[in-house]
Amino acid sequence: MRLTGVTLTGVDDAVEFSDMLELSNEFPFLEFGILRSVGRAGDPRYPSDGWVWDMRHRRAGTVCKLSFHLCGSYARDVLDGDLPRVIDIPLGARVQLNGFSQHTDISRLGHVVAANPLTEFICQVSSQAAAQRAIGLRLAHQNVSMLLDKSGGTGSDDREWGFCSAIRTGYAGGINPENVEHVLAGLCAPMFDGDFWIDIESGVRTDNRFDLDKAHDILKRAFPFVAKEAARG
Repeated sequence: MRLTGVTLTGVDDAVEFSDMLELSNEFPFLEFGILRSVGRAGDPRYPSDGWVWDMRHRRAGTVCKLSFHLCGSYARDVLDGDLPRVIDIPLGARVQLNGFSQHTDISRLGHVVAANPLTEFICQVSSQAAAQRAIGLRLAHQNVSMLLDKSGGTGSDDREWGFCSAIRTGYAGGINPENVEHVLAGLCAPMFDGDFWIDIESGVRTDNRFDLDKAHDILKRAFPFVAKEAARG
């Protein structure tokens, strides 16, 4: 498989956009995961609405890549077929749906996916049944991918991952500067097909703060595994 991106999740009000942009310029395959929650906005890992608004405007015209990871009621709205409450998602950003499960009504969700064909929707799944549900959605809509993630941002190293060429897949769970090269060496095994990305949240934090030094270390270690076109941006 080919590594095409690294998502670092959990930037918040304590992180300066200038630092995000500096990392993005050095590592074009980098994507920042923005956790969006109504009830937790302003908490560590969950930026405030004001920070998001400012970041969006400063990002215009730059190379900084984003994915908006919708939590709680934001995610439930989309899973129920309604996107209006999350109109702060900027053009070009991917949308991750935390809480996608084997019980998700993919018919309702499919209406949102179909109405936004230029947006990639990521189904965060934590079970084989949920993964099969996401693959079913992908068969009907090209703009669907999935993140295999049992950890849910806790840093758990439960990485019983499967491989499926039918859907673009991301991998998360306990990845950090110490093990990222080992993890990527396994995922890039030549017997598997398809592009993939990795998502790191707890592994890029120190004392629950986004750690720019760890971020740089992870990206530097991941660089040799990145597909050439992704490494160039």
